Amino acid sequence: MKLFKSSILVIATVAITSCGEQTNDGQAKNANQEGATEANGGTSAEMATINGTMKNGTGTVVKMYLYSGNQPLAIDSTTVDASGKFSMSKPQNGFEFVGVGDSPMNAALVIANSGEAITINGTKENWIQDFTIEGSEHSKALKEYFAKRQEYTTGIQQLKMELQSIGNSDPAAVE
Repeated sequence: MKLFKSSILVIATVAITSCGEQTNDGQAKNANQEGATEANGGTSAEMATINGTMKNGTGTVVKMYLYSGNQPLAIDSTTVDASGKFSMSKPQNGFEFVGVGDSPMNAALVIANSGEAITINGTKENWIQDFTIEGSEHSKALKEYFAKRQEYTTGIQQLKMELQSIGNSDPAAVE
């Protein structure tokens, strides 16, 4: 049931962040553009702040990646200090998928929202696997979803290997 709720949350979040309206020239206008327009009209965006600790990461350049479109876009970076800490902030109007890590393929996926103060902690050597997250219930649910999905994927792979090892020698065991 928890996996189902997490899946629904992921789908709903993607739908919300992907939805846009059409401008007069037929081009899609996404929620970020709409929020930026509102910001220009006097409504200011709240900051989303991401603080973290990367054990064994002193000197590592950590980037914040925005995931929209085909390629992740690095929108901010900082260097992990001698105590393993880093901090980044960005103006935020609503929800966005952002990654935090030393590369797009080694980034903790976060759903940032206006006004949130998110804390990510992990170890440099296994950043994408072992990070913990606080301050964002959406991000926690997304991390749980990915962990559960990996658990099921691993189980399916193990079953496939067992079936292959049995082969056609024992049809009853295959059944």
